[in-house]
Amino acid sequence: MRRTKHQRRYLPYILTVLLGFAGPIGAGPLLNGSFASFDGWSGDIAPSPLDPFQAVDPGADPRFTLEGGGFARLSDDDNYSDIVLYQGLTLAASAVSLSFDYVWSLTAGDPANPDFVQATLWLADFSDLIDLFPAALDTSAATSAGTASTDISAFAGTDVLLEFFLQDGDGTRADWLQVGNISVAEAPLPSPAALVLLGLVPLIGRSLRGGSMPGSPGIGWRFSSILGQRRFRRI
Repeated sequence: MRRTKHQRRYLPYILTVLLGFAGPIGAGPLLNGSFASFDGWSGDIAPSPLDPFQAVDPGADPRFTLEGGGFARLSDDDNYSDIVLYQGLTLAASAVSLSFDYVWSLTAGDPANPDFVQATLWLADFSDLIDLFPAALDTSAATSAGTASTDISAFAGTDVLLEFFLQDGDGTRADWLQVGNISVAEAPLPSPAALVLLGLVPLIGRSLRGGSMPGSPGIGWRFSSILGQRRFRRI
């Protein structure tokens, strides 16, 4: 089963921004994608899916831990069921994909209200989103691990919010989600040689149209020989 809370999640975040608990979305490039620390990241927690979120510092809250190997962990407990880790950033105009490693463990006590995880890239105004987990992935499975890579070129050059979300639905709070080694890939810039060739294209075009410099037998000139006399004539 695939569960999402996309439409529920963004409202509490907007409130944390308005109240000054969260920084502005789109502060620059991705920070600490391999979690040397929680610098650049923010956290939200809620006692239950029906309760409002509370903004927390993930570096000081026990539900967020650095696991090494480039990973951070989100864990629920007896007091809080909904755990969110997020960061606002600005994507480069050449951004093409976002990738990250993940592993999780969820309990399965209530099939009608399963636990689930979510990874989302929001536009800064929350008018659109990209689901970062593969569409075929069961985000309520008891366990899963892998690498997700998603095309984000539609959001290139914009301010976005990257969000990871863990929710306990069955009341057995022993769930966790680890994410790490997050990176944004950009389209390669043309090599110096390619730029040189691009610069030559207009010159070649002029030559093909007969734009060679006077006195030089360029592409725009045709060589002919009449009675042994070599001459050039313009075409």
